[in-house]
Amino acid sequence: MFLAGILVVRYMDKTDYAYYTLTHSLMGSMTSLSTLGAGTALLSLGGKSVGDPVELGVIRATVIRYRQYFTAIVLPIITVILIYFLSKTGCPPFLTAILLLLACLNFSFQFQKQIATTILKLKREYLVPQKIGLKSNVARLIALILLIPFCFTSWCVLGVTVCIGAITCYYCYLPLAKKHFSATERTSPKVGKEIRRITYNTLPGTMMAFVMPNLSLFLITYFGQTENVAELGALGRIALIYSIPGAIAVSIFQPWISSEGKADRLRYKILLFFLAMTGAGFALLLGAFFARDYILLILGSGYSYLGYELILFAGLSCFTLSLESLRLSLDARGWVDYFWLNPIINIASMIVGLAVFRLDLSLLSGVILLSFFRIPAMFLHFSILLRRGFLREFKS
Repeated sequence: MFLAGILVVRYMDKTDYAYYTLTHSLMGSMTSLSTLGAGTALLSLGGKSVGDPVELGVIRATVIRYRQYFTAIVLPIITVILIYFLSKTGCPPFLTAILLLLACLNFSFQFQKQIATTILKLKREYLVPQKIGLKSNVARLIALILLIPFCFTSWCVLGVTVCIGAITCYYCYLPLAKKHFSATERTSPKVGKEIRRITYNTLPGTMMAFVMPNLSLFLITYFGQTENVAELGALGRIALIYSIPGAIAVSIFQPWISSEGKADRLRYKILLFFLAMTGAGFALLLGAFFARDYILLILGSGYSYLGYELILFAGLSCFTLSLESLRLSLDARGWVDYFWLNPIINIASMIVGLAVFRLDLSLLSGVILLSFFRIPAMFLHFSILLRRGFLREFKS
C-alpha cells in the first residue's frame, strides 16, 4: 500500500492528485461513519460469544440490519461533502460524477469486509487478514505499474482500487469468515438495544473520528489552493507508515483486550498496548527526522520543499498513535458512555490554540499545527474514561 501510494504521488499530475486525495479520504470515511455503533457492538459482544457460532451469527445479522438504517443517513451527507470540495478545487462535473460513483461502489462492499475481518480477528486468526491484504496490495501495485504508460489519472487509479477491493472481499474475506458463524436472518432485541446504546454514546465521537482525520484536508481545501491539497495528500502517503502499528493494534491488541476477564491482566495489556504504540510512533518520528531528504526525494521534485511540514506531520502522527491506543482500548471494552464529549473537547482545545497562536490556515504548516492542540486534552479525557471503566466493570 505504501509503495502504491508513492507511485501515485510521483506519477499523477498534481491537480489530478488533489482530486484523488479528496475522494480517497472520503471513501474511507463513508465506511467508518456507516458503522457508527454497529462496529463497536460486533467487537465487544462478539468477543463474549466467539465460541458460539449461532449467537455470533445473530449478532452479525443484527449489526447488518442496523447498519442499513445508518447508511440511509450517512451516504447522502458524505456525497454532498465530496461534491462540494471537489467543485471547490475545480474538478470538472463529469469527473466529479465518476469519482462519486467509484466512492459509492467502494462503500457497498467495505462494511462486509469489516465484519468478516472482525470475526476472523475474534477467532484469533490474525494472520489471515494480513495475508489477504498483502496479496491485495501486491496486485494493486502491479496493476498501477502497468497503468502508468496509458492512463494514470485519478479515476483510473481509484477504479483499480475498487475492483481489487471487491474481489478480495467477496472471494477471500467472506468465505473464510462464514466458517465461524451460522448464517441467519434472525436478529436479537438485546443486541439491538446494545447497538442503540453504543450508537447514542459514540455518535459524537464517531463524527469526530470522521472530522479529525479529514479536518486538515477540509481546512486546506477551503482556505488554501488546489496544490496545497496535493501537498497534504503527498505527506499522507508517507504517513501510511504510521498505519502499520495501527493495523497490528486492531488485528491483535483489540481482540486481546476485548476478551480479557481479569482486571490486573487487563491493566497490563492496556499498558503494554500504549507503550508499544508510543514506542513505534517515536521510532518512526526519529526516522522521518533523520531521513527527511531521502523521503522528499521519494515523493518527487514537486514536493522537495516540504521538509518542515514533513517533520510536523510525522510528529502529529506519532502523538496520534499514542492517543489511538487509549481510544481503541476503550472501544474494545465498550466503555464508550462519555464519547459524546470527544467533539466538545477536540473543538474547544483547537479553538483555544487558534485564538492564542493565530495560526494561518491557508498554509499547510498552520493546518498541521492546529491539530496538535487537541492531543493533551484528549489524553486526559481517555485516561479518565479508562479509570471509570475499570471501576464500573471490576467493582470488587
